[in-house]
Amino acid sequence: MADTVGVVVCSRLKSARLPEKALSDINGKPALEILLNNVRACGYKTVLAIPTSPDDEPLAALAERLGIEIWRGQDDSPLHRTAAAAKYFKFDHVVRVTHDDILADPYLMRKQVGWHLSQDADYTFISKCPRGCDQEVFRTESL
Repeated sequence: MADTVGVVVCSRLKSARLPEKALSDINGKPALEILLNNVRACGYKTVLAIPTSPDDEPLAALAERLGIEIWRGQDDSPLHRTAAAAKYFKFDHVVRVTHDDILADPYLMRKQVGWHLSQDADYTFISKCPRGCDQEVFRTESL
């Protein structure tokens, strides 16, 4: 049986340095929309993991408009939201992307996941990837 791979994009609106940065306008689109469209192009099921706070409802509305499923969980821990969403959606392996990684590249993501699976790895990251286009791949049971 083939391993099930999914992408979990973690986002929230609460930010001390740049509040609501996920909704920042970039050429007429929210930053998160650009990221979700980039990630979705990799071909793996994509889920948006957001906090349970009603303040994050605009993120849920954006995902719904784009046809992307939502998972809600712990506010202060993107890793916990990633792990819980991966288990809920029954991903054997999960690509964790944060809303800061707006330049996530679907081609690099597929290559990274392919290498991760070929090595039967628990954790994979690209060490020399520019900030903003990096992501991590985990075996879900390792989280």
